[in-house]
Amino acid sequence: MFTRDRYKPETVPSFISIKNEPSLDKTYPNMYNVYTNFSNHFSIPINNFILTNGCENALKIAMMMLSGKDLYIEHPSWAMVDVIAEGFGFNYTHVDYTFRNDNFILNIPDDSYPIYTTDTYSNLIKHENIDSYRNIKIIDETYTNRILLNKDRILTENEFIIGSFSKCANPALRLGYLIYHEKYDDRAQLLREQYICGAAANYLENIIMHRNPIWDWNIPYEIITHHYVYVTLQAKELPIPHKHFIVDGIDLCRFGNPDDNYKKEYIEWKLNTSNV
Repeated sequence: MFTRDRYKPETVPSFISIKNEPSLDKTYPNMYNVYTNFSNHFSIPINNFILTNGCENALKIAMMMLSGKDLYIEHPSWAMVDVIAEGFGFNYTHVDYTFRNDNFILNIPDDSYPIYTTDTYSNLIKHENIDSYRNIKIIDETYTNRILLNKDRILTENEFIIGSFSKCANPALRLGYLIYHEKYDDRAQLLREQYICGAAANYLENIIMHRNPIWDWNIPYEIITHHYVYVTLQAKELPIPHKHFIVDGIDLCRFGNPDDNYKKEYIEWKLNTSNV
């Protein structure tokens, strides 16, 4: 069986590069150190994860690790999942959210196929998780990083955990991850990217995760979801930049959660004084 070597400690650099680098001040990241930093900071063994250039590539690799070409995709959700599934030639089916008992719940017909779903928060709404699903789950935790941050995590054979630092640090880092049960490690090593970008490698030397405040809003709209990145209201239209979408016949609008009180007060003023 063909396997791929893991990263090894690099020797003390000389004035001669062995990696076809332009110069010694324009080098590739030291990936042994990158993986060691990530593993130590989040208390996750080396054989349980790979790092990727953004969550998009983590999703691609997770989908390549599936054994078949059938897939359920939660809906509505991240549009790139459909794009990648289409590009890979998957037979995919949307699984819609319904609104019951003040919760958004996936209306899953069965567990015949693997499913892409988000952890607690999608890019649009807060929802219930599907903990008892028996087939493979690709769980996107970009909006929570819950399993990444849980040092007592238990990794099961039917879960691929993908995520990124785009919501808790900086989207420009393009730093993603794929976490999995160790049985998948040989396959993941074959599919992993050789390098992540230098900015992401530097970030992993001093990891700081940021959350915007969860504000107390005074607005004439019902708040459906309040995440540290976005706010979703029940409305057909808003007098501020927003994304409109419909879930189970309910008109919803999402806008970005502000990072300071001045911006928050401006949004409140617009929502309270403007006629749409």
